[in-house]
Amino acid sequence: MHKHYSAFTLVELMVSIAVVAILLGFGVPGFQNIIERNAIAAYTNEFISSINYARSEAINRNQDVVICHSDISLDPLACNTGNAYQDGWLIYVDFDRDGNLNGNDQIIWVHEALKSNIELYGNANIANRIKFNAKGRTTSGSITLCKDNDPAKARVLVLDNTGRLRLTNIGANGNVEDSDGNELSSC
Repeated sequence: MHKHYSAFTLVELMVSIAVVAILLGFGVPGFQNIIERNAIAAYTNEFISSINYARSEAINRNQDVVICHSDISLDPLACNTGNAYQDGWLIYVDFDRDGNLNGNDQIIWVHEALKSNIELYGNANIANRIKFNAKGRTTSGSITLCKDNDPAKARVLVLDNTGRLRLTNIGANGNVEDSDGNELSSC
């Protein structure tokens, strides 16, 4: 009795490997873009969560609550006006209502620095801190999250004085709009 073996020939194996390599060549760059967009969305959502948490704590505690940027690697328990939010941020209850973190206040949230190539900064109104009063109101402003200084990889959050947030739209050229409705040309 003669046994029949079934296997790939070397030519069939080489053709299969070539087809897989071609498919990966087309699929991997698209997959990298998906991963990048998801990371940007995740960082945006983390900051939105922090803002919503600070606002709700201000209302629930009937106290001022502040978000400030902090360089967690240098001093995790201090606000730092020289940095931007990508270096980390703190949320604290401002019991003495002076807007500065001191011994009278209580830190309720510490967020670590974001990954490299990510910028997260507020405009002049909220560049150093975002303060919510006991009614959840704040100073209006905008917060920009940008990756690799590319406006196509940016998100802009607009914070109104009632403490509500919204994301800006994407313009005709595919770049995110600032709070005035103009497309970003850089971050």
